[in-house]
Amino acid sequence: MSAPRTALLLSALALAACEPETPGTPVAADALCAEIAAIVCASDAACFPGSTPDDCTDDQAARCDEIVQPLVDDPRLAYDALRAGEFVESMRAQGDACWEAPFDYASFLDVFAGTGALGADCTPARLDASSLRASSLSCADRAACRLHLRADGSTVGVCEARRDDACSHALDCEADEFCSLPARWQPGVWGECRPLRADGWACADDLECASRHCDGTCTARPALSRPLAVPYADLVLGAEPIAYLRFGESGTRFTDASGHGHAGEVIGGARRATDGAIEDDTSGALQLGGEGQLVRIAGLDELEDAEALSLECWFRREDLTESRPLLDLSDAMGLGPHVWNHDRGDKLFANFVDGADAQHPIMSGENAVSASTWHHVVATFDGTMGRLYLDGARVGEVMLPAPAEDDPVLHVSDTLYVGHRVAIGDQPARSFAGAIDEVAVYDHALDEATIRRHHAAGLAGVIENELPLFSWLAP
Repeated sequence: MSAPRTALLLSALALAACEPETPGTPVAADALCAEIAAIVCASDAACFPGSTPDDCTDDQAARCDEIVQPLVDDPRLAYDALRAGEFVESMRAQGDACWEAPFDYASFLDVFAGTGALGADCTPARLDASSLRASSLSCADRAACRLHLRADGSTVGVCEARRDDACSHALDCEADEFCSLPARWQPGVWGECRPLRADGWACADDLECASRHCDGTCTARPALSRPLAVPYADLVLGAEPIAYLRFGESGTRFTDASGHGHAGEVIGGARRATDGAIEDDTSGALQLGGEGQLVRIAGLDELEDAEALSLECWFRREDLTESRPLLDLSDAMGLGPHVWNHDRGDKLFANFVDGADAQHPIMSGENAVSASTWHHVVATFDGTMGRLYLDGARVGEVMLPAPAEDDPVLHVSDTLYVGHRVAIGDQPARSFAGAIDEVAVYDHALDEATIRRHHAAGLAGVIENELPLFSWLAP
């Protein structure tokens, strides 16, 4: 290429580089939540056809307004319409990809630029998350809103330069940091800004987690690719059961909805009832009339030498007069882990039988179970601890000893009896009288947050997923 042509090309490239990029479309403050809601609901309808709630747009806009309006109304903040437009465009691209990428939390906060110069008053109206967030954003040029305690015990906030890693409250650090504070924080107690923790076991709340998702322990970011409204059955399947019986058929077998082929065999005239435990669900339930009626789920080879498991179901008993089995992994050779409606029927009981045949029971208090009422029960074992949950709340826990060499952790058979205990030695067989529904077996321990979600979804029929952006910013 000749020298003149080279010079001409370089000049053109230089001019092109100097030309400003085409700015994005600004979004006014009163339109921001409507834009976000439209993107969220359109994405949900496209990615998960048939699952989007009818009031999706109004509902999502209302949730957004709860977060955005206090920031828009705060006189210390200057809403940046152009940055809002850029955030909306990035969010639209994420929605088109079914939320496979995480939100940029910092870019949303950048929409609300602080106007407070150094020394400006940034005292929060209250000491809740919403007020502290607005106060933190109110300081210009990424200055910190530092809270100080006056001699009279009142709080004052002042915009100060970030000269060090000190922080005076949970939201005093940059978006990629958290403030280490004692559990019983109050103004005047200071901490240190530290990098967000990697997903692990060391976080105390969402603000410490790189994933911004924490439930007692820092866990991996949940998939954003999920519908806004999740039916109970989809929630259970998402927890990966090895067997899941919904009792939706009539006949001699009940299908395993998990896809693992562990169908339930009907014995003794057990039948299907039309009214099930899950709200607005028509799959039905298992109706048992007492002695000799049961469902047997055989071939659960995944539980062989199991080091962890969970047993889950809903039940409704007809009376409160005596102990009745719900889910039982015992066999004719001896006891295995089991869950019973125990004592005179108003208690819940679980027993984790270890490889040495030692029993480790958990018993609820009296009047925990009511007759003619659906209850949700989950028993979990994580390799060390056995736990029992009733209606989403933990009833109790028990620690199992380390097994002897070559002994299994639990004594588990490969057959689960639903509503039945087989005869063992001189102990006769026992059966449940009432209805059992949504039986799920897992080869891992469900965590407490999942169990609470299952219970909540069962009561409502579906559970609404919170958009992560809203959950991070909500008061």
